Amino acid sequence: MSVFNLERYIGACLDSIINQPFDDYEIVLVNNNSIDGSDAICREYAANHQQIRYYELTGELVPAEQSFTAPKKQGGSTSIM
Repeated sequence: MSVFNLERYIGACLDSIINQPFDDYEIVLVNNNSIDGSDAICREYAANHQQIRYYELTGELVPAEQSFTAPKKQGGSTSIM
């Protein structure tokens, strides 16, 4: 999931996934130069949920997170949010 200045929304978004009745998923968060509090929120979720991994890009263009994320995922199928 690409993260760019989502401080107001990222918690609700992640909660909506985490609260689903299944747990066979992974979430790869890629922060793409956010300048708000998104970094701290993502780090907290990643520290408290084993299904979430967090990476931070610096100096990259916004589309870079998709090429960065693909090799990081461990599961079979991918949904990009």
